[in-house]
Amino acid sequence: MNIGVRELKQNLSEYLDRAANGELVVVTDRGIPKALIVAIPGGDQMSLNVYVFLQFVLLISTFVKRLQHVHLDFQLWVLSSLERRDVADFRRHFSRN
Repeated sequence: MNIGVRELKQNLSEYLDRAANGELVVVTDRGIPKALIVAIPGGDQMSLNVYVFLQFVLLISTFVKRLQHVHLDFQLWVLSSLERRDVADFRRHFSRN
């Protein structure tokens, strides 16, 4: 079933129930498919512990992505603080190994 964004906003509970019952709900924006709403297998039996665990995994993955950006910024800062000659020596040293 295809539904527009406005229709989804107005009747979200209805479409969530339909998806939970196995129906595929395709959300469109000006006729272009943008999202798919499907049931989570076993979602009706999901315990609070599983839900909390999934939220924890999401939180950790977001944190790791942010750490990767910080690490990259630090690497760029270190490289910018070195002289060009040092960077060239560094590259030569590690390209041989």
